[in-house]
This record gives sequence, structure tokens and C-alpha cells, in this order.
Amino acid sequence: MPRFVGRAEALAALDGASLVEQRRPVRYGFHDLLREYAVERADTEETPGATRAAVHRLLDHYLHTGVEGELLLCPLRDRVAVEPPRPGVTRTGFADRAGAWEWFTAERANLLAALDLAVRQGFDHHAVRLPWAMSSFLGHTGSRHDWERSRLIGLEAARRLGDGAAEVLALRVLGLVHALGGRYRQALDVSVEALGDRSGVADAEDASGRAHQVAGELHVAVECYQRALAPHSEAGDVWPRTTVLRRLGDAYAAAGDQEAAHEAWRAASVILTRIGHPEADRPGPTTPEPTTPEPTAARENAPRPSSPPTGTTAGPPAPSGGSRAVAGWGGAPRDGLPRD
Repeated sequence: MPRFVGRAEALAALDGASLVEQRRPVRYGFHDLLREYAVERADTEETPGATRAAVHRLLDHYLHTGVEGELLLCPLRDRVAVEPPRPGVTRTGFADRAGAWEWFTAERANLLAALDLAVRQGFDHHAVRLPWAMSSFLGHTGSRHDWERSRLIGLEAARRLGDGAAEVLALRVLGLVHALGGRYRQALDVSVEALGDRSGVADAEDASGRAHQVAGELHVAVECYQRALAPHSEAGDVWPRTTVLRRLGDAYAAAGDQEAAHEAWRAASVILTRIGHPEADRPGPTTPEPTTPEPTAARENAPRPSSPPTGTTAGPPAPSGGSRAVAGWGGAPRDGLPRD
């Protein structure tokens, strides 16, 4: 094939030769048989070192683009250290949060496949950080299975690397996933594993408070939420402190102490105003959790939009002909879930 000036021209030529197919604007894919043939040719014609370097660049692309998008969706969340990309790696730039959301929506299946690839090829640095980069999107779209599985993969990779900070962060998010799924005992157990971290202490108390609140043990729930506030303050956890304050207000209100409830809600509103969250002007009780709560984005995924950014859709694109599902990952996310 002759050399082309740019990617667009090359893709158009490949499309014209039926070597790729354009499934939607600027999105191309292989047929399964052609993909398998390409893998066989690469195994035959490329050296192991060249193949690994190409995989490294691919993973760098998804990791660094994902990190940029994640920080647009959730600018106040905990940070993770990321190694610089290899030479030649390009990143997809975003003008705003809506652009980041659209990219995550289009690349969801590829991001999950990239995480599996990182594990198979021994790229633990990426296996730890890709779940971090996807967390807000997966949490906000209600993809609990994928959110949990990606975090479990990241936890295992952090332990292989001996990265204690990444391990604690993964445990904290797993506790959140369990709590938002109504599995309070598991949430408490996982959060207790992170007790060496001040935020982990708060997570454990918060999970316990939720369990007692659902059980109708409101005074015990209030005590748990109160104990969760100090560790969050000491750790500088702005958004988690706000969510605990709002749940504390809910518990007070359910127990009949309206004055204490409004005081807790007002304290949460002050924090929301300071960080510029859109719900700052809506002090009051949080949206009640259903009997079997489903996950939304929260702790490390907040602040985040209460619905997908304008002009985007909340689920992954519909499967196209010739595509394959990512083994081990869940189905399409569901919309309309309650906010935490």
C-alpha cells in the first residue's frame, strides 16, 4: 500500500478496500476474521520486543487520555501518579466535560479490553490506573459489575506492585460499590481493610451508618456518621464529608430531630457552594435509596454531573455487526438511577 499523508486518508483507503468498516463517524473496526489474520501476521512478522512496545503505546494512549477525561469529570477526586507516555503516543484532547463523556461512551468496551490486555501482558502500572481513569464514568452510568470488576483487577495489580496507596484507594472504592449495591456487610469488611488510612476509617463508619439506617436503628446511624466526619476532615476529603453530612441530616430527620437535620444539611450546602457543585442551591434531604440500591458515582467520582453532560447519552454504543463482546464484563448500563 502506498504511504499516505495522514490517518484520515489511510483510513479512507482501508475502508475502500474493505479492510476496515466505518460503523459510525470516525469509528472504524475490523471484521473478526480479518482481526484474527492481523494477529497471526503480527505474531509472525514482528519481534516480541516490537509487539510489546506497541502494546505499551496503546495502553499509554488509553491511560493518559482516560486520566485527562476523568479529571474533567471529577476535578476534585484523589489523584494517582502516572508515568509519562512513551514517545509517539498521542492523546485525545477534550474541550470540555461533554467531550470527555462522549469519549468514554464511545471507548467503553475498548477501555475494558485494554484493562484485560494490561493484565495479560504484565503491565501492572496500567492495570492499577486504568480502573481509576474509568471509575467516574462506570459509577455514574450504573455499571456496577464493570465498576467492581475493574477495581478488583486494580486491587490485585496494586498488591503485586506493593503499592500501598493504590491498594487503599481501591479498597475504599470497592467499599463504596458494595454500599451502593446494598451490601453493607461487605462494604464494612472492605473498608475495615483500609483502616490504616484515615479515609478508610471514615468509609467503615459510613458503611456501618448506612446499614443501621436501613435497619431503622437511627440513633446508632447518627453516631456512625458523626464518627465518619472527623477522619474525612483530617484527610481533606471534601466531597465524602459532604455526602456524610447529607446522610447525617437524613438520619436526624427520620429520627424526628428536624433542627439537627437542617443544621447538617446547611453544613453540606456550604461545602457544595465552596466547590461550585450544581446541587449547592438545593439543601435538604438526599434522594431516598431504594430497597436494593444501585450504584452511582460518589466519593472519588464526585463532584460530578447529576446526569450525563448535555448532548451525550448515558450508555455505551449499541454493538455493531462483526464486533465481539468483552469477555467477563457486564452488559449495557442502566439509566435513571438514584443519585447518592
